[in-house]
Amino acid sequence: MPGLTWLSRGGVGATGSMTFVHGSDERAVLAGLGVDPEAAVLPADPRFSSIAGITVIRSGEWLVALEQSAWPRGIRPEVLRRLSAGTEAVAIHEDIGKGNHQLTHAVDGEIITAVTTSVPPSWGGTQPDRLRPLAEELGMQPQHGSPSDSDLGDLEILLLIAEAAFGLSLDEADLSSPLLKVPDQPADPALRPNRPAARVVDSDVVRSYVQHLIDRGVSADTIAARAGMPASWVDRLLSGALGPWMIASRADQILAIEAPPPSAP
Repeated sequence: MPGLTWLSRGGVGATGSMTFVHGSDERAVLAGLGVDPEAAVLPADPRFSSIAGITVIRSGEWLVALEQSAWPRGIRPEVLRRLSAGTEAVAIHEDIGKGNHQLTHAVDGEIITAVTTSVPPSWGGTQPDRLRPLAEELGMQPQHGSPSDSDLGDLEILLLIAEAAFGLSLDEADLSSPLLKVPDQPADPALRPNRPAARVVDSDVVRSYVQHLIDRGVSADTIAARAGMPASWVDRLLSGALGPWMIASRADQILAIEAPPPSAP
């Protein structure tokens, strides 16, 4: 069943908190979350089902971190800034206790829009109004207005926003095909010992080199494949849409591409 709203029939339930990261790899996602990639366990490992931690699955071009925690890593601003460096991330969290569900969209290390379904809803980010018209059209209470008479619950509205604005989807096959699981340790990413912050590279450096490669006849498909990204990612990079920073591991892959010699005059 495509989309996300089917999850709301029983609450996000088995998924709890979902953090979608576009075009990334498992190791980068785990590092961004502040857990140790070396501690990851594959589904074939006998310990897999008994580990209480973060499960990573794939849905199309997105990796999804699933957490069941009162204070999940994926909704923390500093974590979303790391996860979205050079790409974008969307986090959805169900607050079973108080109903203060959250949706946050981050791009290139910046929280663009965030909403908490308190009464009235609380909006934040550098573009707090970006998703507000859609949310209110779907039935979320206006920040300064009377409660909506929509039949949709707040969580269902957030899931619909994620579907409509970002094209996110999960089905039962995705949920039943985990890639890996990692213990939720240490308790706070800031306490992780002897782990340097994720390295980033100036996007202008990569953009200039990509343009140089294209000028020398290297196709956008070839460049994107080396970066592990769809071809449209190259267009976004060249247009400046990816922002000022890029994850170093991806930049290194691109900068390692050798440019063909110039054509003879």
